Amino acid sequence: MEQFPDGGFFKGKNFVFDHRVSVASSDPRILGNCLVCNFPFDDYSSRSRCGYCRILVLVCHACEGKNGNFYVCELCQKHGNKIIEHEQLTNKTPKKLRILCLHGFRQNAPSFKGRTASFVKKLKNIAEFVYIDAPHQLRFIYQEKNTDDVSCTQPKPQCNRKFAWFIDPDSDVDTNGDAGTNWEASGTRFDSRQYERQTGGFEKSYVYLKEFVAKEGPFDGVLGFSQGAAMAACVALKVITGKIDK
Repeated sequence: MEQFPDGGFFKGKNFVFDHRVSVASSDPRILGNCLVCNFPFDDYSSRSRCGYCRILVLVCHACEGKNGNFYVCELCQKHGNKIIEHEQLTNKTPKKLRILCLHGFRQNAPSFKGRTASFVKKLKNIAEFVYIDAPHQLRFIYQEKNTDDVSCTQPKPQCNRKFAWFIDPDSDVDTNGDAGTNWEASGTRFDSRQYERQTGGFEKSYVYLKEFVAKEGPFDGVLGFSQGAAMAACVALKVITGKIDK
C-alpha cells in the first residue's frame, strides 16, 4: 500500500493483525458487505464476532446491537448453525467455554487466579475459568540470610498453602496432606535447577485430576502455567498414548 497508494492490482482492504485491523488504498470501492443487512461495508470491529467460532465478522454501524450482538459467520451458517433471533436470546445464550487452570510449582489456585485476573476479565463473556490446587502440599520453608537481624530471616506467619504437581522424591514434601503450620529453615540452599529433580508424584496428580474432572467437568480446555503447563502436556500424552515416558 505504501508503494502503490491506489492499490495497484489489489482490491479492497488488507487485513492486518494489529490495532489498525485493516490497511486501505485510495481506491474508494467497498467490496465487503454487512453480515446482517448486506449493505456495502468493510470496517471490522473487535466487538463483532461469530458467536460460535469467534472470528471477526462485518457488521455495519446501523446493525450493531441487533440480534443481541450475537452473530453467525458465513462458514458457521453453511455448517447448519442458524442466527438466533433477538427474542430467543432472552431465553437462550451461547454456552461459555469451561477452562481448567493449573498453577505452577509452589503456587496455589488463588495466586494463579490473581495473576490471570486481567486475562479472565477480557474473556468473561465467552469462558469460565476453574482453578484448583495441586494435590502435593509443600512445607513452609525459608532460606536463612547472612545477617544478624533475626527479623530478616523469619517470614511472616500468615501465608497460604503452596502446592505442586511434580515433586522431588527426596524433598520434604508432606505426602499425608498435613504439612504443618510452622515455618522451617531449609536444609539446602536454593537451586535454580531444582526442576530437574521434580520427577515424582505424577500418578497421584493424574488420579486427582481425573477424579476432579469426573466430578466437576466437562471442560473444553486446560490452561497451565509453568509446572502446570507440563502437567497438562503429560495428561494429554497419557490420554492419547495411554502411557508416560520416564
